[in-house]
Amino acid sequence: MKVYLSLSNLTLTGETKSTYDRLNKTSEDSKQQYLKPLDEKIHNAEGLLYKFKFSQAQTEIDEAHELMDQYEENYKKVTADVEQIQSVHKQNDKLYEACKVDYREMKRDVLANRHQFGEAAEPLEQEIESFVPEMEQYEALKEEGNYNQAHDHIKLLNEDMNYLKKDMTEIPDLIREAQKELPGQFQDLKYGCRDLKVEGYDLDHVKVDSNLQTLKNGIEFC
Repeated sequence: MKVYLSLSNLTLTGETKSTYDRLNKTSEDSKQQYLKPLDEKIHNAEGLLYKFKFSQAQTEIDEAHELMDQYEENYKKVTADVEQIQSVHKQNDKLYEACKVDYREMKRDVLANRHQFGEAAEPLEQEIESFVPEMEQYEALKEEGNYNQAHDHIKLLNEDMNYLKKDMTEIPDLIREAQKELPGQFQDLKYGCRDLKVEGYDLDHVKVDSNLQTLKNGIEFC
């Protein structure tokens, strides 16, 4: 089991190094525990066959098969662990590349369509820029060989970016809908309050007109 060949292209530090050492030791222990006595069993069986001691030779052969089965089982476990490590690294790199693309595209989208985002443009830019140190944190975790921590970090970052991308596709439509629908609703509310005043309700402390005008100006500014 050449563990070092399978993982030699990875940064052997941190979690990767400790996992590499564990799997390498398991591989070497397996050779000593199963392959070495396996060779002895086969050698003994050959000697017994030459002496026509078929029953004893069969016992040695059966025990050799058991040792081989145990070695193969351990081999499969180590191979599965190696493949899992490689898979995590590949997933990490794929998510990281996706994050870099998303960052560039979101930044370009806000810059090119700033008028569509209205007052949300500046907070969006700040949110997008907050992803930069998070990507740098992933790079640091990867460099340290902490692939599991790196995986959790980049997976969460990718999810956060996807949420923001979704919000960004909805914001222009929400602004247009607000500009279209809310003025009429404000007007209805204004007339409704006037009707209540006519009926004798004291609404002077509510300052409906000024508050509605402020809201209306905010909508128009978007």
